Amino acid sequence: MGDPADKTLYRTAAVIFEELGFLLPTPADNPIGSEPAAGAIIRFKGAFGGTLVVRITREVLPVLSANMLGDDAPRDESMQRDAIGEIANVICGNVLPALAGEAAVFNLESPSFFDGAAPADGLPDGRPSAEVHIGLDPGQADVSLYLPA
Repeated sequence: MGDPADKTLYRTAAVIFEELGFLLPTPADNPIGSEPAAGAIIRFKGAFGGTLVVRITREVLPVLSANMLGDDAPRDESMQRDAIGEIANVICGNVLPALAGEAAVFNLESPSFFDGAAPADGLPDGRPSAEVHIGLDPGQADVSLYLPA
């Protein structure tokens, strides 16, 4: 994680998972891979356009939702989808000004939920501009930022 964009993305995502999700983030060495996962994708336009993808292992989703809502028990699937969408939205809304400067203006689309390896409408072509892997008890999150070349 030597790239400045990776460091900014990790720092931003870790703070959001900790403060909104009440989870304790730690660096993870490897991507989630083929483990069952779910996530949210946000496309944005403005000073530059791109896509942010947050993917989490399935066991994190009910814990994240319950923590965000202050409940002891996991919430229904709809609330779990809303929780990962909100996490993705807040990460995106915080990382973009950190990368582009506070004066930059962006318009974020509503997050869309996906279940599985990738969203139904696919990921952007190529490698992400920044990508981080975050350990979260009880699982992991991968956050990828795709920016134009």
